[in-house]
Amino acid sequence: MGKLTGKPLSVDEFIDNYWTYYQDLESQVVKVRRYISFSKKNYCAFSIETLRLLQIICSEIDVFAKQIAIECSDDGSINDNGTIRLWGPSVYSTFQVICNVRAQIINSDCVLWPWKNWRYELSEVASKDGTKKLQTKYPQGCASPSWWNVYNTVKHRRAFVDKGGTFNFEKANLRNLLEALGALFILESLYHARFDSSQHLESSLFSDLIY
Repeated sequence: MGKLTGKPLSVDEFIDNYWTYYQDLESQVVKVRRYISFSKKNYCAFSIETLRLLQIICSEIDVFAKQIAIECSDDGSINDNGTIRLWGPSVYSTFQVICNVRAQIINSDCVLWPWKNWRYELSEVASKDGTKKLQTKYPQGCASPSWWNVYNTVKHRRAFVDKGGTFNFEKANLRNLLEALGALFILESLYHARFDSSQHLESSLFSDLIY
């Protein structure tokens, strides 16, 4: 199992390697607005484009979250095939406010709360040798974000049909696309605030974050 290693980013490295790419992703999502109005009424609308963008954005969340986890790890490394189960506790411990932050889409009734109920807690578990160790887990009522679960579903089982008769492909809809982009915007905004909390990242789609 390979390791990713690195060091904390400077603000210029963050802008060059992550924020500039976010802006490109956001511009692609904005183009969807030509065909689907960003309204709660259209949350269930889906297409090949919403599927494509959802997968790209969630992949970038995975990449950026691993960067944060690298910076938080004791030895500056992390497994390169780690999932949200691996990087999640590090990201949450760094930005515990993340589960309270919402993003408002400009000129829309869509207020997104993508990291809602995404929390971790430490619990004591017994190992095989009888010793006890601390382990992170979701508290009762908390779980992986729904848009993240959809991302994994359409990535691995796109053509499957669920118990309700819905193709998994259809779940890559407008709501989950916007939630995923909002999740990335919130994550990068919180990261950037560590450099200068008085300067906010400018978005063409989202207004100021709601805490």
